[in-house]
Amino acid sequence: MLNTVSDKRLIKELDEASMFLLPCVVASDGDRDGIPVALMEAMAMEVIPISTSISGIPELIDNGTNGLLSSPRDAQAISALVRKILENPQDGVKIADNARQTIVEQYNAANLGKNMERIFKECRDGYK
Repeated sequence: MLNTVSDKRLIKELDEASMFLLPCVVASDGDRDGIPVALMEAMAMEVIPISTSISGIPELIDNGTNGLLSSPRDAQAISALVRKILENPQDGVKIADNARQTIVEQYNAANLGKNMERIFKECRDGYK
């Protein structure tokens, strides 16, 4: 378990990792993650993301395709997902590749900029 690390150390850790666990939950006060950048960073490094199906995370992770999702606060289900990858590493290779492709194709600066421009134009045109 790591706390805050430098960018250089983060890249090293992700480069050596096969899975990235981020089991997000909704806090008692309702606070929650949207789409965690940490998941995107892991996916960009071809590390299998394992998280929970809350907030915007299912918009990023298509369960079984480019990562794995569990219900929040279900440690047994999360550990079963880890075991699944450890027991079937060939499945993990495909998921990791798909994870990187998701980031490259959908979350790169050029595509995000184009999507924002399109949305702004649609909003502008709707108010003419």
